[in-house]
Formats: sequence, structure tokens, C-alpha cells
Amino acid sequence: MHDVYDDFLDILIDAVYEYATNNNISEADLDYCSKLVIGAHQETNSFQSLNDSEQNEYSTIAVNEQQGNSNSNGNNCH
Repeated sequence: MHDVYDDFLDILIDAVYEYATNNNISEADLDYCSKLVIGAHQETNSFQSLNDSEQNEYSTIAVNEQQGNSNSNGNNCH
């Protein structure tokens, strides 16, 4: 099922980037949003094709945003 996500990652990236833009999250540029979305979908081919360093970077971005810690660019939703 996760392979299906690969077909929609660009749409998800665009939606996250639009959200960041509309909410004045200036640190969340298109590259950052791409890393966030791909890092949050680790079972996809897009994530699996990254090297170890990239997987770590993308995963860290996703965890930071999910937890809303000091390294996140968005606001904590909890």
C-alpha cells in the first residue's frame, strides 16, 4: 500500500508548502517541505531510494515537526 503514496507525494508536498506559505512559515521552503513529506513516508520508494545520510536528515525533519520541538519550523499542534 505504501507504494501508492509515491504517486501522490508531489501533491502532498505542494499542499504542505502551500500551508506553510499561507501561514507565514518562511523557514519551510519547498525543499524543506519535500524532505518533511518524504521523511514522514518512510515505506515509500522515494524514501527507500535515499542514501543513509539523507534518510536520517528527512526522518529528523519529520520527527521534529511531529513533536513540535525547538528544531521544528511549524507550531506545535498538540
